Amino acid sequence: MPHGQSLASYIEWEDFGHNWEISTLEPSESLPQGAEKAEVWRNENYELKAKVSGTIEGSHIDLLPKVEAGSLIPLFEVKGSDEYGICDYEIGSCAVGNVLSSEWKDQTSDPPIVGYEVELYCSGARWIVRHGDLPKTEWLSEWYLNGPHRPEMYPRGSVTELTERYKRERKLPGNEEDIFEGSKQWGGAGFGFVETDGLSFLVQHTPRDLGPSWSKSLSIEYRPVWGGIPESNIREAIAAITSFLMGRELVNVGHTRFAADGRSISQVALDPRKDNLVSLCQREAALRPVETDALRSFGGIESPLLLSSQNDPLPRSSTKP
Repeated sequence: MPHGQSLASYIEWEDFGHNWEISTLEPSESLPQGAEKAEVWRNENYELKAKVSGTIEGSHIDLLPKVEAGSLIPLFEVKGSDEYGICDYEIGSCAVGNVLSSEWKDQTSDPPIVGYEVELYCSGARWIVRHGDLPKTEWLSEWYLNGPHRPEMYPRGSVTELTERYKRERKLPGNEEDIFEGSKQWGGAGFGFVETDGLSFLVQHTPRDLGPSWSKSLSIEYRPVWGGIPESNIREAIAAITSFLMGRELVNVGHTRFAADGRSISQVALDPRKDNLVSLCQREAALRPVETDALRSFGGIESPLLLSSQNDPLPRSSTKP
């Protein structure tokens, strides 16, 4: 489990509680000269940001690739691992941006050595657990911004209980150890489940305190026992149908694969690449083609999703780790 986070905070929304730090980079001629480390994070607008840091000889920092005028700038990938070699990382479709900072590392050498940080434009990033055999994927959750503002369309409810145990050993007189336990529950209408002969899936409202504060968010969950975890093109089609029926443009920001014990074993983070994303998500209006309010129409969002799936049957998918 990510340090300092509760289980609910990364099972019900993507884990970006800290920056992804790539301490060891795989050598590549495409990398900026002298690149040593990389970092990935999300900003307040949920854009995916990245940077590379390193050292270069000479007082002039020019890290842009040499290309002919009018030519496309070649894109490249950054690959590497974290400080402890636990996870492998990859940043995709990268291009060098602006120099963010620079400082002298050694002015006495000839030529002098300068440290730098340079911005990377990228489309997405991923990490995957590195050690041992990769556990089987128990489920995959795909994360979306711009979900519905009215959760009444979800016809099913769940009850979630989170129990925590705090233990501290200090071996002091009269205070050998402290043990505290606590739990909290929450619930309510929160999801819809679409069950077909080929592939079934769950559409779930994200709890209010997870995800960016300016967006209602949701996830679509797939499991091998529900017919398999589909390839990305099938998941895109399901999201498109869901988006149409909800009357809102769902914005995909990535997905996470989980093992049976609840640990995340890989994560993909995507840049939303959406203009005026914050104002789009804050807009309450939804142009739904059919009634999806569970209080007015039996089944809420489930019924039209099921009908759409029956008209265009979903294939049974093979599960990949």
